[in-house]
Amino acid sequence: MKVTLSALDTSESSFTPLVVIEFAQDVKEETKEWLKNR
Repeated sequence: MKVTLSALDTSESSFTPLVVIEFAQDVKEETKEWLKNR
């Protein structure tokens, strides 16, 4: 998960990490919501 967050932090703000969210299926639901709201 740390790697996923790091990858998101280095991405452009306009990038929607749908693939990353699909990849991180073991992450908590609240974390998924946080990622989608970024």
